[in-house]
Amino acid sequence: MEISVLLPFVPSTTAQVDAAAKVLRHCAISRVWQGESTRLETYQHLAAVLPHIGQVGIAVSLMPLRHPFQAAAQARSLAAQTTSPVDIAYGPGSVALQRALLGETYRSPLGTSRSYLTSVRRFLDDTSAGGSGLAHLTHAPVRLGLGVLRPGMAAVAGEFADFAVSWMTPPAYLEDTIRPALRSVNTSSRTRLVTVVPTVLAATGRDLVELIVAGSRAHLQAPHYRDMLRRGGVALGDDLHAIAGGLIAAGGCLAGSMADIQDGIAAYERVGVDELVLNVTGVAGALGVPAGLKDLIEITHHAAAGSTTCPPLEAS
Repeated sequence: MEISVLLPFVPSTTAQVDAAAKVLRHCAISRVWQGESTRLETYQHLAAVLPHIGQVGIAVSLMPLRHPFQAAAQARSLAAQTTSPVDIAYGPGSVALQRALLGETYRSPLGTSRSYLTSVRRFLDDTSAGGSGLAHLTHAPVRLGLGVLRPGMAAVAGEFADFAVSWMTPPAYLEDTIRPALRSVNTSSRTRLVTVVPTVLAATGRDLVELIVAGSRAHLQAPHYRDMLRRGGVALGDDLHAIAGGLIAAGGCLAGSMADIQDGIAAYERVGVDELVLNVTGVAGALGVPAGLKDLIEITHHAAAGSTTCPPLEAS
């Protein structure tokens, strides 16, 4: 299983990303992931710091923000500036986002996601000079994914995507629900499973539950995440701290001592996760980005020393 990290803040300047990337190069990780940024445009700032990052992924790029043609153009522009594969996962976003940007919600998020991913791939593959294809451009491979929380989207990913990205999903839920759904349409599916997991390393004065809530507050309140958590056996209610405690107990967060975190990493490896993405946004947001980066360095070096190994990230 590969170990990667999520950039633990929403950037306002390329200098912020540049400084963090230079630190993350020394972690024993495969890739740096970034979510959709509503401050500095995601593709632009990743391109600006790509020499210091090397291998990147975006999870997720929100479909309502980009026509599939523009999504393909941005993906290959990023891939043209590296020799390593670029991983980009797409997702329909929340119902509120769809309504705000499009004036209405998607009639079928599954059907729209299937159509969107197919269109992006077609634009990437069509390099004819005429028509609506993109002009030929030499670039590294672009691997297309879908954000996945529930079995319906997992089935679409298993049929059409190179990889699926889940977020805050307990290991047992991945094993019992998501993994089978990835193969439900195509039993020979080789769709990779990437999982982003909120991570808090225990230290004096730290409230683990509070830091999980700090980094995942929006997710813990979003209807589609709450439905996933319910399916995954996490008790819901109005108390976000109680939900976060239940999520920790279910293994959907890595929170505790270094031994606890390494045990949690091993649990994800046992259920067949191909790439685990450590998310320390709670620590970085509450205690400062340097504290989050320090945790990532410590955790990834411990992971690399164990059975889950991964070479240090190299710049391209």
